[in-house]
Amino acid sequence: MAWLRDYLCDRKQRVVLSGATSDIVSIAAGVPQGSILGPLLFLVYINDTVTDIHSPIRLFAHDTTLYIEIDDPQRAADSINADLAKIQSWANSWLVTFNPLKTESLLFSRKTYPPAHPNLYFNDTPIQEVSSNKHLDVVFSNNCSWHDHIDTIKKKAWKRLNLIHSFKFTLDRKSLEVDFLFIRPILEYADVVWGSLTQSKEDELEKIQLETARVICGATKLVSINNFYSETGLEPLYIRRRTHRLILFYKMYHALAPRYLSSLISSQVGNITIYNLRNSLNLRHISCRSQLLSKSFLPSTINSWTSLTDWSAPSLIAFKSLLSRGRKDVPLFYYEGDRQTCVYHARLRTHCSKLNEHLFIKT
Repeated sequence: MAWLRDYLCDRKQRVVLSGATSDIVSIAAGVPQGSILGPLLFLVYINDTVTDIHSPIRLFAHDTTLYIEIDDPQRAADSINADLAKIQSWANSWLVTFNPLKTESLLFSRKTYPPAHPNLYFNDTPIQEVSSNKHLDVVFSNNCSWHDHIDTIKKKAWKRLNLIHSFKFTLDRKSLEVDFLFIRPILEYADVVWGSLTQSKEDELEKIQLETARVICGATKLVSINNFYSETGLEPLYIRRRTHRLILFYKMYHALAPRYLSSLISSQVGNITIYNLRNSLNLRHISCRSQLLSKSFLPSTINSWTSLTDWSAPSLIAFKSLLSRGRKDVPLFYYEGDRQTCVYHARLRTHCSKLNEHLFIKT
């Protein structure tokens, strides 16, 4: 305890800007940023925030989320307001200042005309109700669609793609493929959560991948999509999203994921019937009354899981190898020669060159 007191007490700081320095002042609270102990001490400091909170609560670093399933709007609002008052009381006791203006309320509902809900208050300030909110870099919308999130990642991805465009005929193919690795994470981050997309939104994301890969290999806009995937060795994004969901589900099924995820898996068919069925080891499908639910993570992944010929792989590595079976790597000779030569060869292979035969195919 004395060691921690010595670590935190009597610290001082000053600001240095363009050679000028401010006066040295004492630091009355907080821990040194960037230190190894900083995150641990911060967690210890805020760990009792959830004490006596009745609503479900999730903490992530300095973000705190309260949520509740609403049956009675007034009762739900009273419960949330009571918990917010307890959090504010905790803040007053431990000299923490929250900004109510940065706190937002988001109501999820698929109803065309949702009922009116009472206001929520934090530190006697009304909380603004919004139509969408970014949480851990995923944009959630009040109508349970992913349109706002897709629009957000499209803007990020196109911005980075425009930077790659300027190096289209300057960098070699291998270097451009490395640049592609800065775009794909944007298109796939947390896709197990938002992967239930409409066909139009799937096409919008796939267009970004195709345009990026077209820049990498130097193909023209006349290229056939089938030839294009064969040339680049890429998989459509919807297949990659399915693979990501299956990998996560494998971890859940074999207790390699957190318990709160593994507990979501439905029981096997053999556990809910007295008959000896051929599919007794299969997981029970989730009954869905809407397309939105049927395309969400659990229902869609259970359907994909039961369709696999071998889902009992002995390890996660073996399971990933099973999913990547049949995937072809790009031949090394695709990278031979200078950039101009590589582009000409790629256009010949994908039948999008200026040869009359290729132009005739597209007319």
